[in-house]
Amino acid sequence: MKEWFEFGWNFERYLSLLQIITGWIILAYLVFHVIYVNRLAHGVTINDSFLMPLLVIFGVVLTFHISNGIRILLIEYGYLTPKGHINENWLRYKKHRNYEMIMMIILAISLIISFWVIYK
Repeated sequence: MKEWFEFGWNFERYLSLLQIITGWIILAYLVFHVIYVNRLAHGVTINDSFLMPLLVIFGVVLTFHISNGIRILLIEYGYLTPKGHINENWLRYKKHRNYEMIMMIILAISLIISFWVIYK
């Protein structure tokens, strides 16, 4: 556990930490969503003008979580790692780097669309 707090993290470790954080954010959203729907079902009116930016941010969080989860699955099944990668640095593998770039482009596009939805 102490190696998590050492300096010199690589990009993979940051993505792993963000995957955990976004998972907790999604769990918190689900809890608040159930509470919100329950209050609406019981006739409590809620001013939801502040919810739109939160929903857009949640959409970006969800997009990251899904695309990073797919990346993790592709790594686990060996599609983004070279064959016999035990002795080589698979983080520099071309397929893995390409997927990371695609993932970042998807996140940037979702962020742009999110801001467009908020401020249109």
